[in-house]
Amino acid sequence: MTTPPPGTPGTPDPSQNPGVPGDQPPAYGAPQPGQVPPYGAQPGAGPQYGQVPPYGAPQYGAAPQYGAPQYGAAPQYGAAPQYPATGAGAPDPGMASAIVVTVLGFLLACANCFSVIAGILGVVAIVKANSVSGLWSMGNAPGAQAAADDAKKFSKIAWIVLGVTVVLWIIFIIVAVAANWHVGYYDFNSTSTSY
Repeated sequence: MTTPPPGTPGTPDPSQNPGVPGDQPPAYGAPQPGQVPPYGAQPGAGPQYGQVPPYGAPQYGAAPQYGAPQYGAAPQYGAAPQYPATGAGAPDPGMASAIVVTVLGFLLACANCFSVIAGILGVVAIVKANSVSGLWSMGNAPGAQAAADDAKKFSKIAWIVLGVTVVLWIIFIIVAVAANWHVGYYDFNSTSTSY
């Protein structure tokens, strides 16, 4: 079946059929085909001052609707960071324990130089514990948990080293007193303060 030419009786006129896309008249305020746009207007640009914008176009000064793209904002890629389902927040890094063992390790270094090792391990624990909140805020929950576990591990090792050095220092003092040794400025044999 062939279509008869336009103007033949019984054929619909395309200008009278608004339901056919492409055959609709231009929007209100838009120049007709072949017509020159007004002075200063870009060809194909939106409505001019005083004209109604087409349906669905954003209104100047109007707040965007929910779900509408924000013009000028950075595009959102992916979803928001996923945190663990427990809802408990960031893992406990054990910062207080790391600080205490570090301070004690360096303070006791005056009596026993091996306790410096505990102080150094405490500094490593502080650095690891400090990275937990940054990793958690970036959404890296497994990394934050691993950093918290490392901080607790180094803190525990520092406490063990500090305990061993203190016990060894106490044993050394007991042996020195029992053997009447003279070690440095300490005279374990003398009970008087006169020299």
